[in-house]
Amino acid sequence: AQKVYVQHLIRQQGAALWKVLAAGGYVYVCGATLMGTDVHKAFVELVQTHGAKSVVDATRYVQDLQHNHRYIQELWSA
Repeated sequence: AQKVYVQHLIRQQGAALWKVLAAGGYVYVCGATLMGTDVHKAFVELVQTHGAKSVVDATRYVQDLQHNHRYIQELWSA
C-alpha cells in the first residue's frame, strides 16, 4: 500500500480547505512534531495560493488562526 501524507492531501484539497477557513473553520493537528511542521508549511502555502497572499501575509494569517484558537496543534516527538 502507498503511504498517504496529510500535507499532500492539504495541497490536493487546497481550494476546498481555503473555503472552510474563509468561512470560519477550525484546524486541529495531532501527531508527530515533524508532521506538524510539514502541515503548518502546507497551510501557509494553501493560504498563499488560494488566499492570494504573500508568504509574509500567509504566515501572519496562519499565526492569527493560532492566536484565535482556530489552528490548534497537539504534537509530540517520536
